[in-house]
Amino acid sequence: MAEQLGTSKGYLHDLCNDPNRRPSIELAKKIELATGGKVTALGLLGLESPKKIEAA
Repeated sequence: MAEQLGTSKGYLHDLCNDPNRRPSIELAKKIELATGGKVTALGLLGLESPKKIEAA
């Protein structure tokens, strides 16, 4: 996936594991497209409030 996004595996790993890391707007949009919207650009950029998880 990192190659598809035009970034390194290490940087993608850091984004996934460090809540203080934020990608560029461009990379956040690419990640949103690559995940079919399961990961949103706004969420990655810290601009979206966490969604409540509904009980099953």
